[in-house]
Amino acid sequence: MRVLVIIIVTALALWAIFAVALNFLGIDIYWPFYIASQEPIPHHRLLVARNGVFLTFGFYGLMFLRNSHEKFYPIHFLKMYLFMTAIAGSLVYIKQDIYALDEILSLAVLLVCSLVIHVGSKLSYRRYFTED
Repeated sequence: MRVLVIIIVTALALWAIFAVALNFLGIDIYWPFYIASQEPIPHHRLLVARNGVFLTFGFYGLMFLRNSHEKFYPIHFLKMYLFMTAIAGSLVYIKQDIYALDEILSLAVLLVCSLVIHVGSKLSYRRYFTED
């Protein structure tokens, strides 16, 4: 399980760095591998990313208010952002009547990644970046 978590985190991190680097070159790429060369990023995709950030911020704000002394690992943030983005995407797609298979699959990939990271980062797997 640890190897799978490392692979998923590595792939997501490289994707994010690659997307930012391409943006500086004037090429916009959005999840998963769509290049917005001739047309702008679709509005519903921007809403998904925006609402995912807001839900993640709200979650951690409430967690802080509940117990301000609890510390979270960076992997917890990644897991929650992926999960909240999948939720936000589902709500945006339902509101805008978007039921295209590729859109639903992109959300499913985020949700699966979040679940794998959740299972792989439990206490028994806490040291997934170190040697045993």
